[in-house]
Amino acid sequence: MPLLNIVGITATNSTFNAGFAFICNEIEAMYVWALQSFEFVTKPSVIVIDRELALMSAIAIVFPSTKNLLCIWHVNKNILAYATTKFASTDDTNAYMDDWNQLLYSSSELDFEANWATFQMKWRPSHDALVQYVYETWLIHKDKIVRYWTGHFPHFGMTSTSRIEGNHYVVKRVLGIVNNDLLTVFKKIRLLLDTQLTELNTKMEYDKSTQAHRHALEFMRPLVKKISKHALDK
Repeated sequence: MPLLNIVGITATNSTFNAGFAFICNEIEAMYVWALQSFEFVTKPSVIVIDRELALMSAIAIVFPSTKNLLCIWHVNKNILAYATTKFASTDDTNAYMDDWNQLLYSSSELDFEANWATFQMKWRPSHDALVQYVYETWLIHKDKIVRYWTGHFPHFGMTSTSRIEGNHYVVKRVLGIVNNDLLTVFKKIRLLLDTQLTELNTKMEYDKSTQAHRHALEFMRPLVKKISKHALDK
């Protein structure tokens, strides 16, 4: 059975396992059940995922006020892979990706509209399929990927799922073989979480007891040792 792994980030910028759930299959109903169970623990303000439509729908149902971002790294990877099949020249592919990133990092709605118009004017006559792909697959989710829209709420630069990929590697290494029984999986995950909790608490206590030289500023004085160094840096 697929093992759903929900990952979070602490104030000290460390990754932690926030939730695990076995699901029968990766469909909306299963994701809704898992997220409703997770709702008893917490209600996240921001969730970053890959473009998995069933999970996106489940998030909208269970956490309607939560901001759902799509992983920029995966977005660009998919667009690059698609563009590579359409262009004969690497230079054309690079030019296309440069124009896409100009669109992706639009700083205002007017900026976005202007960049989109330029993008269509440049690429639609000769590569209409590429323009349609970008629009129908990604820009319908512009509020989840374009900087202007994602910049309306704090996400502290967390716009990719790279942390999740790294955490999945750790979990898989701990679980070992894929056909463990339920009790074995539970015990191994419990041991992982106990170890992780100790490490996270140690790091937070260290943050509370020490001061970084860069934070020795008058206006920061009331915050030092009460707010994490990572948060102060931000």
